[in-house]
Order: sequence, then C-alpha cells, then structure tokens
Amino acid sequence: MSNNNSIFSFNQINSPLGNWLDEVKFKVTALKGDFVPLGIQNIKNKTEQATIQFLIEIEEQALNRIRIEILHNGQLYYQGEIVDTNRLQVGQHIWEWDGFDQNEILDTAILRSNALSFRFIGYKGGSSKTLQPSLNIQRKKKQIQWMDFKIDRLQARINLDLRVNLEDGGTQGLNKASNVDSSSISVNGGIAPFSTASRSYTALINLALRGLQYHYGRNNNHPSGKNVRINNQPYELMVSASNTTVNSMEGIKLIYRTNKKPGRASNPGTITDPISLLGNIITNEKIFYTVGYIGPYSGGPLIGKYWNYIRPVDADTDFRHTIAHEIGHEVLKSFGGTPYSYKHKGTSNIFQGDKKNQPTLPNNGEVDLMKYYAINPPRGQSEYSMYIASCPRAIIAEDDALGLLWCSKMTYKS
Repeated sequence: MSNNNSIFSFNQINSPLGNWLDEVKFKVTALKGDFVPLGIQNIKNKTEQATIQFLIEIEEQALNRIRIEILHNGQLYYQGEIVDTNRLQVGQHIWEWDGFDQNEILDTAILRSNALSFRFIGYKGGSSKTLQPSLNIQRKKKQIQWMDFKIDRLQARINLDLRVNLEDGGTQGLNKASNVDSSSISVNGGIAPFSTASRSYTALINLALRGLQYHYGRNNNHPSGKNVRINNQPYELMVSASNTTVNSMEGIKLIYRTNKKPGRASNPGTITDPISLLGNIITNEKIFYTVGYIGPYSGGPLIGKYWNYIRPVDADTDFRHTIAHEIGHEVLKSFGGTPYSYKHKGTSNIFQGDKKNQPTLPNNGEVDLMKYYAINPPRGQSEYSMYIASCPRAIIAEDDALGLLWCSKMTYKS
C-alpha cells in the first residue's frame, strides 16, 4: 500500500517552490555622509562619524548570511560576514565599515584611491547572489592635499605623511662680511664672518624636514608629549615629511641669512578668507636660516654699535623649530580657522604682536609649538639661549595633533 504522504513530497531543488524558497533578493546602496577615522573630534569637541555606512534592503524572505569582501586593486583588503539573524530579516539594515583592513590598518590614501571595490554576497539555502555597489570617497576639504596617514590599531601607532614645498630663497648678507667690526669679532674669539654659505639649500631642506618630523611627532623620541589619545587609547604619532611639489602645501622659501639683522619668518598660507588675503598682501611665505654675526645693534654712547654671534649648532636648532612653527600656521588654519592660527591660539593679536598676558615659557615639560611665550631668563642667561634650550621640548600640542588628523575628514556617496 502506498504511503499517502508521498503525494505531498517534492524535489525542493528542482521544483518552482524550491527555487522560490532559496531565492536571494536584496539590495545594497552606499549611503551619503562624512567620515573621520576613529571618529576624531573636531575643534568644537564634536565626535565625528567613524564609519562608512551601507544600506542593505532584504526583500521577501530572510537570508542565511551575507558575506562582505572589499578589494584593493583586485586583492582582498577586508572581509566580514553578517550572521546575526536579526540583521538578516526582511527589511532595511545598516552595515558599517570603519576603514580598517584585515591587518587592522587604516590608510587614508587607499580609502580615496578609487581602487577599492565592494562585493556583498547574500546566501539563502543553496543559492547566492552577488552585488557590487559603487562607492566614491573624497576629501571633505579639497584644499588639504598635503597629508595622509596610516593607523596601525594593533601597534597603537599613527604614521603621518606630511608634504611640503620648500623653495630655494637664496642667500642674504654674504657680501656684508666686511661690515662686522673687529671688536665684535674679537669678543667672539676671532671667529670670522661668513662670506660663503655654511649650509647649502639641500642641507636646509634636510634640516627643515627633520624639524617637522621631530616637532610634529608625539612619540618616545620626545622628553614629554609621547602620544595622542583617541577614544581613551594612546597612539604614538610618527611623522614623515617630504619635499615635493605634488599634493603639497604652498611653496615656502628657505633663505640663508648672515651679517644682517634677523629677518622675520612668515607663512600666511592659503587664501581662505579676507584675513588670510590681507596676510598674503602684507608678506609672503619665507623662513630664514640665521647664522653667524647678526646686527648691527646700538649699545648706546658708551658701547656703540656691536654684533651678536649665532653658532651654527644654535642656528640649526632655531631653524628646525621655526620651520615647524611656520608650517603649523597652515595646519592650525585648516581645522581651527585663520584667527586661531594668526593669533597663536590666543597668545598674540591678529597681527601677531605680543599680548601682555602671554603665558611664561615653562621650565620643564611640553612647550606648545604654536604659542607665543614670555621669556624670563635667570640672571646670566639671555632670552635667546633660554629659547634655544627649550626647543627640544617644543612639540605640537595634543589638541593640534588631533586637529591635524581630523583634517583627513572624507565625504562618501554611491
């Protein structure tokens, strides 16, 4: 006798009903939004969105799982799966990616490279369906082309690539060596004035890059200021600076100067508002390497004119510090605005003149690279020597370092 239940049996794989049970129907679309790695806060302490978001729409019936593959130049960059049944039901769901790859490294240059492709593979029973949504990622601030960085989450380290354009500004004062009086030379042990440059343009570039790498880094190479904290996690900040005309800051001239009074360095930076326009009209981008005899100065009727002498080792220290400070104006302006930059974080007026309530240069600990300080040397020490002694402690402040990283802010859409 036949089994009456047999009239209800069917081959699920080959039957129309079986195909319907395994049918995979879903859509994936990249949403539109802004994204900052690790959700780094802006200058107003607002936490930014830390992920790139996709909308997944599951239709008609739940899926078993969704596999996500992100490729870079055709090679697997990241993979993950959605297996939570609550996120596989019919309806709309958000999937988020924080930009990190399989090795827990985020590279801002790769994210914007247009070499990323996305695959969402939905599975239901024995069937699958692959979707390849488009995603376009660009800088939020188009004018900030001069930096990228990698975050190594496992090593708690950030490697920042800073690109500057250091131009040859020539020399000043080499033909003025005869102006230095013999008594000033005698006071300084008979050291002759420079009539040929003691540092070449190439040497100045190397000094400048070393200054940027040192003063912008917050790591164990510093006596203090060894990290930045993001989401309560300390990260070492390592900086690699390069001199290039490609995707770099505006050009800034390096000028060798001797046998004259010191020139004033300036970096009004890119024109973004009326204040920075005025700054560019008044001055231009230039940094002086000042060495040897500087003057003449007036010592009054008893002393007369005299010249001071800057040792090459001190000139190197000052130059490394000065280049970092001046480049810092473009950094501060990029995330804090022109007044924040030109006013040295509130320690000068808009024309960069001293304020009466300037903070005093600290005797120990961090020295904020971008602030003006009142220098009160002890008896027997000059302001200049106290300044030079403080330079190894000068470092980009943690809030400014975070602002620099925030400048990587990106916008994305399908």
